[in-house]
Amino acid sequence: MRELLPDLRARTGPGLRGAAWAELLDTVYAVVLAEASAGLCAFQPEKTELLATLERTVRVDLDQTLQLRALAAERIRADVQGALESRLRPALDAWLPGAALALLDAVGATLEAVRSLLTGAVDRLTRRLRGRPSATGLRREVHALAAIPWSPERMERIYEEAARRRARLAALTAPFGFQGARSLVFGVQGVAQQLMADAVATFLQLADQCLTSALEPDQALGQLERVRSLVLKKLSWDSEQARWRCSRDWLLAILLPFALGQLGQAQAELLEAQAVATEGDAATGVYEDVIREVLLQKIDDELRKALGASTSCPLTDCAEAPRAQEQAGAGPV
Repeated sequence: MRELLPDLRARTGPGLRGAAWAELLDTVYAVVLAEASAGLCAFQPEKTELLATLERTVRVDLDQTLQLRALAAERIRADVQGALESRLRPALDAWLPGAALALLDAVGATLEAVRSLLTGAVDRLTRRLRGRPSATGLRREVHALAAIPWSPERMERIYEEAARRRARLAALTAPFGFQGARSLVFGVQGVAQQLMADAVATFLQLADQCLTSALEPDQALGQLERVRSLVLKKLSWDSEQARWRCSRDWLLAILLPFALGQLGQAQAELLEAQAVATEGDAATGVYEDVIREVLLQKIDDELRKALGASTSCPLTDCAEAPRAQEQAGAGPV
């Protein structure tokens, strides 16, 4: 950009606007993109060599380090599990089922709003396009969907769906001293926006592959209906995965600091010191890893109970989605 500035200043007078300004921006973008791509391509051989050197350096000690950490974790696990059972089990048994359901509900309702917004937008699009003979107009209308994830007005209902559960989340997490209910809400909103962006991008990609100028309007609308079905199926699967992942991560974020505090700094230092004395520096930090592993096992068990058999997307549906995309004339997205 610094190299381009003198020429740009000479060419961008006060009268430059409209198509000429757009053409200049496209030219600048193309030049910068080409230069950046050339730089990355030139760096690729050096990157490959550096990675190979790093792997040769690390690989010598990696297997031994992992073995020592595993041994240290085994020595600590029994003590940690016993302490967690005696000190935290009553609190966890009373709190974890309700918290898991509340988080799953908060994420699920927000992601259902994503599905509703996308479905409504596509349905309105197809209604507007019925009977239109212009393939160019059809493609332009379809690509207008790309603005949805980045429009605060259109995403407002989704954001509000997440925000209205903040008080409930704050009340649930208060007994554990967790003050991040606002961050949970922001996290749900961020996940919803990313899922919407991914779904819209998939829709546009598949639509571009099947909408051609040779299609009659009714044929084009039929193709859009098939694309809609595929995208909503993929969105359902992605939503269930995001729902599980977010709930799991946030439950761990709530419980891990509390568990570390309850077990006490003295016990942590003692067990850590014993592990390091036996296995050396490779055991440093293994105490927290063991607690995280034990908590995640309890969290996963509780989430499975909360989800039950009816809310998860069947694995068979998941496996069929890529094949269905290929049959529609599109590669896996």
